[in-house]
Amino acid sequence: MGKTAAADLADPARNYQKLKAPPIFFTYFPPGLDPAPQDITALNVWWGNQTHHLHGSSVFWDSPDLGPLVYCWGENGNLRAWSLQQDGHLTYQACSAEWASANAPDDPGSNTPKGGMPGGMISLSADGTTPHSGVVWALIPYADANVAPVNGRLLAYDATNFGTFGDGSKQLQVLWDSQDWNIQFLFNKFNRPVVFNGKLIVPTYDDRVDVYGLA
Repeated sequence: MGKTAAADLADPARNYQKLKAPPIFFTYFPPGLDPAPQDITALNVWWGNQTHHLHGSSVFWDSPDLGPLVYCWGENGNLRAWSLQQDGHLTYQACSAEWASANAPDDPGSNTPKGGMPGGMISLSADGTTPHSGVVWALIPYADANVAPVNGRLLAYDATNFGTFGDGSKQLQVLWDSQDWNIQFLFNKFNRPVVFNGKLIVPTYDDRVDVYGLA
């Protein structure tokens, strides 16, 4: 999409100049690495011996309280919120404490990355332009949903009213968690929760579609 040509790969700095905004690490912050290095082979590493690809589409919302926001949830990572500037720059805002595939095994001594796929499938609902009414809905697997059906977790997050972690960084706060209610279902990868007519519709691999509403 940036019209990269073969010659550009020999001079990454020239290739970066074609972009509207500089490259960033979107789903994970690998320590000590530059997202726009002169030597692009420096990026060919497994961070924490896990992959951090983004398999589900990001969500964009022009929020009435914080302006344009983008949310993403990559594999072996957490939900992240970014603010989007008019010049195309993304600025990190907050993340969740919950991780996708948190129970997937990891082997630090292996040359093969561990962890699981596909990360979080997310959507957002809001009451029109009412401030602080946005909710990010997320479906994540507990283990590696790439190799077998695994249990899923349904979460609802406050989209803009962030909390604070112990280190001072901002936290996406959980409003509701299926884990607290011992709700069991098999994670349906690549299908996101859908909000319609006051109901939350959740696809599963249990030969059923679960529908949630207010008690």
